[in-house]
Amino acid sequence: MKRLELLIDIARKLSQNTRYDADAGIPQDIFVQFFNNAQDSLIKEIINSKAKFFKKTTTIPVVSGQEIYSYPYDCFVQHIDTLQWSQVAIRQTYYTTLFRSYVKERVTSQIGYAFSYIPYEDGFHLNPPLGNGQLILAYTRSVDKLGKRAGKITSFTNTAGVLSAIAVDSAEQSYDATEINNQNYLCIVNRDGTVKARNIGYDSVAAGVFTLSPFTLASTDSLAVGDYIVVGKNTCNVPDFPEVCESYLLKHAVYEAKYGDSSQWNKEAKADMVANLAQLMGVFGSMSDDVIEVPITNLDYLSLI
Repeated sequence: MKRLELLIDIARKLSQNTRYDADAGIPQDIFVQFFNNAQDSLIKEIINSKAKFFKKTTTIPVVSGQEIYSYPYDCFVQHIDTLQWSQVAIRQTYYTTLFRSYVKERVTSQIGYAFSYIPYEDGFHLNPPLGNGQLILAYTRSVDKLGKRAGKITSFTNTAGVLSAIAVDSAEQSYDATEINNQNYLCIVNRDGTVKARNIGYDSVAAGVFTLSPFTLASTDSLAVGDYIVVGKNTCNVPDFPEVCESYLLKHAVYEAKYGDSSQWNKEAKADMVANLAQLMGVFGSMSDDVIEVPITNLDYLSLI
């Protein structure tokens, strides 16, 4: 899918909003919000349709006696699909499925063999707590918020994985000091919009130089001169959806630019979006055409039931 800046350019042309400045027209940050509204609308429809497209798996080490575990940072509204426990010290390939239970069934007086979990807002509780092993969590992931490029990196200081300075080109087209100074976190993306590091805290920027608190990069994080910044926590530059969703995001943004929020859309616009969404839900509703059970090819015996 295209970078957000390119999608905004197309949406501006389609909605006849190509002219704008500080005093007139629809500013760039509002178009960013239009696309985030479109993305929010789409992911809610996908989740509510019970599609498994955004299902993801992660492994969590068990801490002996610990009852509550945090959700992954990208877990969508505490949405757990399946939780399993592997008693690694005994059998590394054996998994016990833990089932969801209620607060009234909570057991904390013993540590050992958990039989369930209880979901809360701040984490899920093991019932009872475990002593060893690892948890295998399948959950529905959220998608990153969209952000436009806000600066091109010209230099940085990375000492043994601790980032202590970043500077961007203040004369480069994407540089946006106002947007940067309205936020306190940034993410790093490469030329193609792929996120390379996320949630780097800062205080301000002046002439492209950030006032930055030392930040410990994760083992998977990286950055290079020529990369770009996008502002905000968990922000990306390219929509995290398949290509087939691009037309929906564009239509939604165009209609918002022309008519305002969806409550003000005309009948034709609403009908267009409903039809487009129905087609997409059909696509997402069938992740795989593989057969999950042995098919019945001879129907004669069914008459005996």
